[in-house]
Amino acid sequence: MSGTRFNLVFAVVLAIAASACASPDAFTLIDEQGDASPRPTHAGGGGLFDPAAAPDLLSLRVSAWSATAPASDPYVGVVVDSSTAHLFRIDLVFDGVINPPGPLGLGMGAFNPTRFGDRPLYGALELDVDKDSNSGGELEPIATSRFLANVARFGGLPEASFGDRAARSNADYDGNYFTGRRFERSGAEFTLILCGCFDPAVVTEGGDQDGGFDAGEVWVVEGRFLERMQVIRQWSGVGGGSDLGLYDPIVQLRFAHDIVDDQTTVTLVYALDMIGAAQLAGESVQFSDFDVANHSSIEEAIDDLIETAEGAGGPIQNNAVEDLVEQWIGEETHDFLDPVDWNVNAIFGTAYTSPTNSLYVWSDVGFEVTRGDFTTDALISGTDRDALTDEIALLDGTASDGDGVVNGAVTIIGHPANFSVYDLEYDGVLDQGDVDLFDAIAPLPEDLNGDCIVDTADLGILISEFGTIGIFADINNDGVVDTADLGSLISGFGTMCQ
Repeated sequence: MSGTRFNLVFAVVLAIAASACASPDAFTLIDEQGDASPRPTHAGGGGLFDPAAAPDLLSLRVSAWSATAPASDPYVGVVVDSSTAHLFRIDLVFDGVINPPGPLGLGMGAFNPTRFGDRPLYGALELDVDKDSNSGGELEPIATSRFLANVARFGGLPEASFGDRAARSNADYDGNYFTGRRFERSGAEFTLILCGCFDPAVVTEGGDQDGGFDAGEVWVVEGRFLERMQVIRQWSGVGGGSDLGLYDPIVQLRFAHDIVDDQTTVTLVYALDMIGAAQLAGESVQFSDFDVANHSSIEEAIDDLIETAEGAGGPIQNNAVEDLVEQWIGEETHDFLDPVDWNVNAIFGTAYTSPTNSLYVWSDVGFEVTRGDFTTDALISGTDRDALTDEIALLDGTASDGDGVVNGAVTIIGHPANFSVYDLEYDGVLDQGDVDLFDAIAPLPEDLNGDCIVDTADLGILISEFGTIGIFADINNDGVVDTADLGSLISGFGTMCQ
């Protein structure tokens, strides 16, 4: 066995062993380091931002949690069995020093995004607690600053039917839930939100106490960083939040930078149920009273969500809202308090250096988004390349082409407020540069199933499509799967991705 193959097998064995030893009551998702790329969203002139401030998401860990002293230090503790947990913990890891978000001048507030440092973090971690992508979400305009509305800016889409909902361009922002792509239906009932909508309060400031979050420091800040879907506010009976009907408790986030790894971890510990809420408050257990200002929890928020869906606050007289919550009718809250069983989506970025007509410069999305996948099948293939070249041919010289000339290039009108999933370079033009970039990031053309090795599985696909126009196996893109494609596959047999 060659050294390379031995190392590969050894790595796989280690990964399997690590998986076997890992707690079943926590899960970790990894995002590629170095894949952050600024995606501005402003319209018109201006729109200055610092590309070096773009956050690079590295990983997410969600766990069922037990804190040793939850009221005083909820971050010290252990992962526990989900069936006995009263708390959950979220750890988001970013490359380098990342700062808490300053306010973005919404309402009457000040515009001071770099209040805590020059790399402020904004974005959303969406939590789908029932693992049903057909329940949960937000309507516009809130939905336009979330994952499905912006993931296409990164030149790829999530897979399957969920990805088919994603906005391909801002033409999908039509203000009508029932037309176009339904990116509003994200499945998320809760969001860990860093929106710049408020000025966070500093609870503890480690380090040199200069008001800026620096390398090696550990801070705790608080604000309304966790919110249940706002779309039901008109029919919800909760109070005590930022407005009537909003379940957005004041929670604490810890920002901790590790000098050795040069990574910042953003941590939330929050109550799954009312016992956990009492633990964090250091008080006796309260029953759910739908008052966000005292003890709050996922349990209480879901209790109200179910009651709202069932009409406790009156019939929901909005067809879009009803469509987003009707799946909650008849559900039992305790079925959704296992954090390891939740689905997640993430989008993060930074802010502009001065006020614009847009708030965010997105830089990273997670977690299973394949750049160059335009067909939501989680593969990069000739079908995707054809979709890109077909889009250029379709729009070139039309009213949708900003230069109005048939020249092999399509200028996106209103970029970067407007965007296209096919604009891999994110330069506002669909052209040969995007095709070249697609070819550069595409896997081996002979790797028909996208598993990074040319083997018998790929041969099986080619044989099944032999003599047809093919879907996956037309390696040389000449319109038919034939001996030329077979020859290419045989010559590349055993080859692996670099």
